Amino acid sequence: MDGRTHSRGRLITWMVGAALLCGSAVGPFIPAMARDTAHAAAAAGVRYHNYSDGYFGVIVPDGWIVSDGRNGLEVSSPTGAARYEYGYAYGGPVGEYTLSQLTSLSITGLQLSRVKILQGPVTKTMSATWRRQTTELEGRRAGQLVLALVQTQIIDNADGEAIIAEEISAPAAQWRGFLPQLSTVQRSVRVLG
Repeated sequence: MDGRTHSRGRLITWMVGAALLCGSAVGPFIPAMARDTAHAAAAAGVRYHNYSDGYFGVIVPDGWIVSDGRNGLEVSSPTGAARYEYGYAYGGPVGEYTLSQLTSLSITGLQLSRVKILQGPVTKTMSATWRRQTTELEGRRAGQLVLALVQTQIIDNADGEAIIAEEISAPAAQWRGFLPQLSTVQRSVRVLG
């Protein structure tokens, strides 16, 4: 790893940490079941609206595109350059997936080429039944350098296994500009049904 990559990784860590940890008691990603839309931070000068259907509720920047279904949600900028993606499944047999497998699947889902891990994966045990892994990376999409943060979680309990994956990504040159909007989306997502 060269010094430039290491510095970029620390910069991403600082920016993401500052934006996503602000007001969060559980870390850079807040479980969607525990989110309170009243506490979502709004980016200065950006107008937002509430989106909800039978599956998810989320605060979205005006003009952004929402695509969702029973087990997933994608919110993207009008050009698709910046994206927030959330997916979950539950009820499967405990131990069916590992965090590393979920992280690999999530990174593949970002549709990036020439992926380079900048930091991580960092694994944290949240409780006896809840584990979380965070990975910072860069890659190329549509000819642009893209920065991304991937978080996967596994929660095992008496009902089986729940798996959760969240990703934020944006062109490196626009990362700082998109991060407040992506953070607002991420912090406001609620699973409704």
